[in-house]
Amino acid sequence: MVNAFLNYMKISEGAEADVYLGRIAGRKAVVKYRRPKPYLVKRLEERLRVQRTRREARILSKAYENGISVPAPLLCGRYSIYMEFVEGRILSSMASIPTILLPKIGKVLAELHNMEIIHGDYTTANLLADGSSIHAIDFGLAAQSDSEEEKALDLLLLKRSLENSEFKKALSSYSKYSNNYIETTKLLKEIELRGRYQTRTLLTNKSEA
Repeated sequence: MVNAFLNYMKISEGAEADVYLGRIAGRKAVVKYRRPKPYLVKRLEERLRVQRTRREARILSKAYENGISVPAPLLCGRYSIYMEFVEGRILSSMASIPTILLPKIGKVLAELHNMEIIHGDYTTANLLADGSSIHAIDFGLAAQSDSEEEKALDLLLLKRSLENSEFKKALSSYSKYSNNYIETTKLLKEIELRGRYQTRTLLTNKSEA
């Protein structure tokens, strides 16, 4: 692994993977390397790393091949995914998100959901602004699923990472492009109501204790 990344510079470190910046065939590229977990049995750990890397690469490739705004996958190794480098800024690093980008945030998520792709962590920390374009990145928690509740959870994560007025603009665009927005947004409201009910119950129990 060390030799493979000698000419690469580490640019971020996550809970399960490191991200490096380098070049492939003369072009800038990003490599996501899934690190080993020493506390797991080695054979099990290696199998999980391979499975998760392949799953992420497969989902990323499906999104890209269907015209969704994600980095182009270049190569996939046992524990690594090589992708095109996209110049831009992570939305969570911005003091404020330009209004022009908000509808595009909703559009990209709707397109993923139309392909039955659940992102799993669709927040401003995993959205990259390239001029007036939005790219979804980091599919480490992504899954292939037609579950409307999982799609609603993607929306909930997005809502929690945006201001209320920003989310309304993103949701309006999502509703325009989604194949099943009525069911998904209905479930979003139900999930929020369940969460508020559970919070109220917890607070009531504490006050009575």
